[in-house]
Amino acid sequence: MKENDCRCAAYDCFGVRMALGLNGSACAIEGELADRGLPTACECDVWGGISMVMGQAVTLGDDTPFLADWTYRHPTNDNAELIWHGGPFACSLARKDVKPEFKKFTTPRGVSYEAHWELKPGTITMFRMDELDGKYYLFCGEGKSCVGPGTTGTYVWLEVDSWKRWEEKLVLGPYIHHVGGIYGSYFEIFREIAKYLNKPRNGVKVIFDNPDREGDYSL
Repeated sequence: MKENDCRCAAYDCFGVRMALGLNGSACAIEGELADRGLPTACECDVWGGISMVMGQAVTLGDDTPFLADWTYRHPTNDNAELIWHGGPFACSLARKDVKPEFKKFTTPRGVSYEAHWELKPGTITMFRMDELDGKYYLFCGEGKSCVGPGTTGTYVWLEVDSWKRWEEKLVLGPYIHHVGGIYGSYFEIFREIAKYLNKPRNGVKVIFDNPDREGDYSL
């Protein structure tokens, strides 16, 4: 990244694992790089990498973003969702009262290791930049962490005002299963980003997609 003057990157997780001869998941590398100011995305998600550098930028480099999967609903809270991935969240974001760890497990290929920790409590801004048919979309909303069942990998339970509305935006929008997260309240800053990226005279249309508002996509 430094040699090529890259602000962010996306990589093939299994390719990295094989190239480096890792005895475990390559996901932890992503968290380490993020903590060193080099945001990356797994699974060759280029727009995920772009989203990550945007998350870093809204804090002026003072905090670390993370890239997650949308997964499944909280078992008892209909407005909460598990924000998870198999180990790429930065260790600096882990809860301070529980020691982060690398769990050992056995696979058909042999012994492997995976990062395992729950993220700290707080307000989280969720966001993703994406593109479809020449139009650019910036999804952004805010929620708060909440208590939920423990699981493997790196994760946090996120509670929002209306998960039904969030889910509808995600299903109808041009988004894949990845989403960026940054601790703090940055909704208005992302809205400004969409405003200044929007250049209709040059044929660039950026649609700011707010899940906390009903109706059409709108700035």
